[in-house]
Amino acid sequence: MSITWIRECVAVEQYRFTRHARQMMRKRHITRADAAEVLLEGSVIETTTDDRGFACWLVLGQRFNGDALHVACKRLKT
Repeated sequence: MSITWIRECVAVEQYRFTRHARQMMRKRHITRADAAEVLLEGSVIETTTDDRGFACWLVLGQRFNGDALHVACKRLKT
């Protein structure tokens, strides 16, 4: 999988935010649109596998105001 797969999922809105992600987004005033923009325009800076074997990516991009924003995502289905 790659950034292409991530972007395809975002483009067709086949993704969701975890409860933890939503809490952190509220706390940091990050919108769903901010996170989606990072996933559509950013770069994968780290690829790992979680303890259950799911692929995980850390994507770095920028918010509308130029601030750097990291978005973590993972594929839950194979």
